[in-house]
Amino acid sequence: MALPLALLLSLFHLPESPPYLVLKGREGEAREVLLDLRGRYADLEGEIQNYKDLNRSSHSEGTWRDLLRPEVLRDLAVVSTLFILMYFTGYQVISAYTSRLLEDAGSSIDESLATIIINIVQVAAAVGASFLMDRLGRRRSTMLSYGVMCASLGSLAVYLLAAGEQDPQPQAWIPLACLTVTQGAVTVGVNPVPFILSNEYFPTRIRAWVRTAQTNARLCVDILTNTYTHTHTHTNTHTLITVI
Repeated sequence: MALPLALLLSLFHLPESPPYLVLKGREGEAREVLLDLRGRYADLEGEIQNYKDLNRSSHSEGTWRDLLRPEVLRDLAVVSTLFILMYFTGYQVISAYTSRLLEDAGSSIDESLATIIINIVQVAAAVGASFLMDRLGRRRSTMLSYGVMCASLGSLAVYLLAAGEQDPQPQAWIPLACLTVTQGAVTVGVNPVPFILSNEYFPTRIRAWVRTAQTNARLCVDILTNTYTHTHTHTNTHTLITVI
């Protein structure tokens, strides 16, 4: 109760976003917000001009019909596809069922401790991603993230198939290592890039409509999670990990 209330009260001190302020002609307020965010050595005027150019070039009235324009549809298809791929990587399932997956995989490490380790790695990866993404760019960060994730999940699938039903499992720390690398890789590009592009690709006037359309992609999370919950009672863990 106390934490949600504190977050609610903090929202009263949260300023409007600079793109919105520029859109409404409140450039002075936008400049003050950018000064707090970027610092006095940043090119504030250049950033404000970029916001102006983006909104001016869109010729948009800010209605849902703007989503049907060819250039918007193209960008919307790209970003929505990234969202759908992000959800279908299975990272939400791994986050929700870490303990169950490790237990079924025969991990020798306590499930609660393993979950804490994975979460710590995710936080560290998120901090590293904030520096890495500006150096590598959005596309390379996404490719790196997917590549590492595929390699770690593939290694886990090979391990489970090779270990079979042995009890105890040989090298039982491998499942934790693979899941930790997977979740860390997700945080580097698979997860943040779609959200970043949804802000960078679309002008402020239609961004609310774009976000509404993209919210539908979140249905994939429920489908994926419910599918795992249903199949867990009918399928062994080896097959599930291979599918994920």
